[in-house]
Amino acid sequence: MSKVLNFLHCQSRTILNASFYQFVSMIHYKTTMLNDKLFVKVNPQYTSRECICGNIDKNNRLKQDKFKCTKCGHEQNADHRASENILQRGLQSFGLGTSLVDSKHKAFRSETLVSAS
Repeated sequence: MSKVLNFLHCQSRTILNASFYQFVSMIHYKTTMLNDKLFVKVNPQYTSRECICGNIDKNNRLKQDKFKCTKCGHEQNADHRASENILQRGLQSFGLGTSLVDSKHKAFRSETLVSAS
């Protein structure tokens, strides 16, 4: 029974990855029709652990959906915090927004899309 559940879990992940790749491909196609410099891929590493104060700590994630900064006490939904951090990194790649983010988190321009397999 556990082998069947493990197989189903792996299949679900494969389907989700394929859907996300298709979504990214469509966004890339649409943005290149306007201007190929509009499309950037942002490194999502630590985005759900990073606070607006700049503190990055794995203990900032209390639960799967809860974010509370260990430094300043800021509380927010973890997914919302991550999406705001991704937006900020994307804006910074265009020279917009604040420049307080460490250089290792800067967005990188996509040369080609790589299949998620």
